[in-house]
Amino acid sequence: MMSRAEGMETSKQSVNRHWGAVVTLAVAFVLSGLSMFGVMQIGQTLKEGGWTVAGSGPAIVTEGLSEGFEGRGRTNVTLAVTDTRHEVGDPEFNERVQPVIERVTTDPALEVTSSVGWLSGPAIAANYIGEDSRTVLTIIGSDLLVTEATTVLGDLQTQLDAELEGSGLEARLVSPDAFWGQINADSLSGLVMAELIALPLIILVLLFLYRSVAAVVVSMLSTGIAIVLSLGTVNLIGQFVELSSFTLNAVTMLGLGVCVDYTLFVVRRYQRELTAGRSPDEALEVARRTSGHTVIASGLTIAVAMAALFLVDLAIIRSLALGVIVVVLFSLLVSVTVAPAMLQLLGRNVNWGRVRIPGRKARVEASESAISGSARLVVNRPIASLIFGALGLGLLAIPAVQLTTFTPDARIVNTEAPSRQGYDVVAEQFSIGSTAPIQVLLSADDGDFTDLDFKEVTSLIEEFERIEHVDRVRSPLNVLTEVSPQDPFAALGTPVMDALPEELVQQLGVFLSSDRTKMLVEVEVDDWAASDATRAALEQVNNTLEHTEFSGITWAVGGETAQGVVSNAEIANALPWVVALMLVVIFVLLMVTFRSIVIPLVAIGVNLLSVGATYGLMVLVFQHGFLADLLGFQVLGYVQNFVPVLLLALLFSLATDYQVFLISRVREEYLRTGDNTSAIAKGLTATAPLITGAALLMVVVFGAFAFTGVVPIQQLGFGLAVGIALDATIVRMIVVPAALRLTGRATWWFPGTKPPTPQPSEA
Repeated sequence: MMSRAEGMETSKQSVNRHWGAVVTLAVAFVLSGLSMFGVMQIGQTLKEGGWTVAGSGPAIVTEGLSEGFEGRGRTNVTLAVTDTRHEVGDPEFNERVQPVIERVTTDPALEVTSSVGWLSGPAIAANYIGEDSRTVLTIIGSDLLVTEATTVLGDLQTQLDAELEGSGLEARLVSPDAFWGQINADSLSGLVMAELIALPLIILVLLFLYRSVAAVVVSMLSTGIAIVLSLGTVNLIGQFVELSSFTLNAVTMLGLGVCVDYTLFVVRRYQRELTAGRSPDEALEVARRTSGHTVIASGLTIAVAMAALFLVDLAIIRSLALGVIVVVLFSLLVSVTVAPAMLQLLGRNVNWGRVRIPGRKARVEASESAISGSARLVVNRPIASLIFGALGLGLLAIPAVQLTTFTPDARIVNTEAPSRQGYDVVAEQFSIGSTAPIQVLLSADDGDFTDLDFKEVTSLIEEFERIEHVDRVRSPLNVLTEVSPQDPFAALGTPVMDALPEELVQQLGVFLSSDRTKMLVEVEVDDWAASDATRAALEQVNNTLEHTEFSGITWAVGGETAQGVVSNAEIANALPWVVALMLVVIFVLLMVTFRSIVIPLVAIGVNLLSVGATYGLMVLVFQHGFLADLLGFQVLGYVQNFVPVLLLALLFSLATDYQVFLISRVREEYLRTGDNTSAIAKGLTATAPLITGAALLMVVVFGAFAFTGVVPIQQLGFGLAVGIALDATIVRMIVVPAALRLTGRATWWFPGTKPPTPQPSEA
């Protein structure tokens, strides 16, 4: 019997713990409130792009074009104006279209530094008239920074849509910055839609698992705090380093999935300990010691696996990896501090709002019986089970050999978006290649181009024009050859330039720097930037340049296609190191955790099978269009190049969580009995409900994001949902138990240790 002094001491400790819980929650809520300021600004903080490799050809071209070209600015925009009622040449066309062009080029918010196009003059006007004779272009150079342009162009497009509504006039701003501004807007709206889909489903699943309203509130409130803290931190980090606009969706998606799962482990263990007769303080201590430690190990595993992605020299991948690390660490922190603090205050009231499900007991018993029967079937027929599971995953993985990746082009934007419509108009009325040409920047080593032999450049352009699928090649020579056919570079001299019409000077300013030291050649291909035809043309352009002996000229190749090829190469070069680091981390973690050599090897093998099957399904859906219409997915013929490597890191680390959870219980049974077969069956039966529930929550979250309108997030959400589903079913329920059964006592072999002596099997 407890003495009076002991009782008072226990009571004092309980009060202290309650005060500690209150302080923990107060700090969490204050920090969350402060983080909300960052959350509200995050749309302006996150940047577009992130696919440029430092020092690469595309980076050199981008930097070279950013200054010195009078016809270009920091930001470049193509204005496409269409009159659906009149054609070029009609007086009404001029009267209606000219004010629209002038309205845009004089808008102070756009900070226009140059413009050249249909209004520039008769000498070049025809170059800017579309095939339908109703669409005209103006190329605008702006002094806006890229970070400003995404917002300004979006606002200006909205104004133009409102001003021209019902007039028969359409004005579209075509620019990578407008494109990324639309991506930002779509990301925000897609985020809202995903949350509207996911949150009710998450609550329903949690109610089924907890059977308590109070427990659901603990999980959802903890998750909300983790996400807000994560987004606030990401916004703060974004003030100092470039972070991709896709980070917002990735952080929210992973936060919902991971934190709900982590709190599920802690809260469910707390409920079970209360049911077993422990006091609230004892139950919380057990939950912290067991599930809390599992959560910490899981979070650190994911963080280390994601850190391996910093080996890839791409801002898009590094920013996504950083975002995931931030949200996983906050999910971990909240799950072992904030959630337990709520449980401390609730005590037995964690079961408040008990949800009664008619017939649930009978269904649970039937489910447990089915799981137990399935477990016994697997361990009693391990060879057949392993062949069945591995063969199924292997067949799903076959299409993965056709995996094609690339950077996003305009097609990832919804066809109803103004920026996408602008791309489509330019592609239809002029050429697809004009929306994203291959850019070749030629630089004079000494002096300027007036001192060089024009024949080298002329011959080069003629070689480009002979490349298959090339529509046309644009360069200063288009103008200079007309002015001085015998020696185009002679036209760069002051007397000739002074005599040129103003519109020709403007045209030259787009392709020739004002000091005559840099020249841009644009190769337009008859297909989208990510197409096989354009990539083949790019390869031919590079081959031509490499086999041309220049005197006094250096070159670099850029543009959207070149950027995609270079970023693909960067990912491919870094991938072996990324994979090696992840495998070493996971091997060491599992080896130390279970004091086994076989278990890490089995885990790595089945994880590779699972990821391969996920890749195969992604190829079927997003490249070949299998079920894409039914699911509402857009088929581009390729997967965004950051998605597979991000999936690899996430699925490997998340799968390790389930592996640890399952094998921990199997090991517990094995150490108790020494019977490997019985341990596998009992461990599988005991953990299946929670693993299935945790996986279901993640599938719900990731699946909801798969139905957003942003293609890269669709692909990432689909891949994660499918990967988790495969891992929690075929892998954990069939392949892993069968493999452990076949390895027998060798499963637990570790240098310097002696496995327990087997007991008679109970399976």
